Amino acid sequence: MSAKLVALLKSAKTGDIKAFEQIVRILERRVYMTAYAIIPDPDEAMDIVQETFVKLYNHLKRIRSEAGFKCFVFKMATNCAIDRKRRLKRKKISLSEDETVPASVEIELSRRNESPDKDVERRELLKIVQAVVDELPPRQKLCLILADLDGLSKKEIAKTLGCPQGTVRSNLHIARLKLRRALKDFR
Repeated sequence: MSAKLVALLKSAKTGDIKAFEQIVRILERRVYMTAYAIIPDPDEAMDIVQETFVKLYNHLKRIRSEAGFKCFVFKMATNCAIDRKRRLKRKKISLSEDETVPASVEIELSRRNESPDKDVERRELLKIVQAVVDELPPRQKLCLILADLDGLSKKEIAKTLGCPQGTVRSNLHIARLKLRRALKDFR
């Protein structure tokens, strides 16, 4: 974890609201992507982000180790999303699985000095990647997002998801293999 995040956490634990707001700004996008990986609905994912940070704020003083803070936040977001998904299933609300990832989550594709052909090619590539990621089973999708977008180690992912590191390695391997196969045809 970065020294800046550690300092912000220490300040937030003493009641510094501005420090907590900075923590939210730093982690908000990644928490959103984690939530969206579990429930692919932009509104639900934003609700999960808010719920996660409210819970985090209420539990700040209980956090003992700054070293595992990011892991703690992602575990909290994962649990909030899983709980929300269960509640939605009980209410029999159907979530559309054919929604596209909102612009806030999309990888920046347009390059200012590139030709329109390159831009079209990049957009096609993004569509393929999104389609493959959307088809992944939830655990594989979550492992891939936590590793490749959030930058968590396999050990941190295992701790976040409450599973062995071997399971994380296996899920990552299979998810990346599926991506490679889909992208092989693209090239």
